[in-house]
Amino acid sequence: MGVRTGVWPVAALLTILTLLGLPNVPAAAHDKDDVPRGCTIGFWKNHTERWPRPYIAEQPLSEVFGGSTSHGLGSATLLDALRFRGGPGTLGGARILLRQAVAALLNEAQFVGAYQGAESIGALQSAVNTALGGSRSAMLSLADRLEEANDQNCSFLPVNGGK
Repeated sequence: MGVRTGVWPVAALLTILTLLGLPNVPAAAHDKDDVPRGCTIGFWKNHTERWPRPYIAEQPLSEVFGGSTSHGLGSATLLDALRFRGGPGTLGGARILLRQAVAALLNEAQFVGAYQGAESIGALQSAVNTALGGSRSAMLSLADRLEEANDQNCSFLPVNGGK
């Protein structure tokens, strides 16, 4: 009986556009739609081509998180950090935190105001470097907060009518 009208589900549109390989939408397209944004460690680890500038996979951790050098991790790359395993003591805590911190860095750079893990890249760097200078429990506490923010809507396209 006639042509069905309506709106395609957002998930279907996002899947189609992703399969077509359309480029990232600038972060400004996300900052007004009130949908929390954040992609997981696994996403960023497996999609280095989607990393926002100026960050690259081969960039040393020490260029972004100076506190990483105090644990002997400063020469590891951002991509290495996404692959870190935990472990005991403060070194293990630092690895866990840096894994989440790199995902948070990429999320903040990509989604700006729609990412809820940090108010800015500078605030993120300060919080991570401070935690790296503290106890294992301080590192794990921040890592947990970042993980929650990193596990949100990993969409590079506006939703809820965003333009």
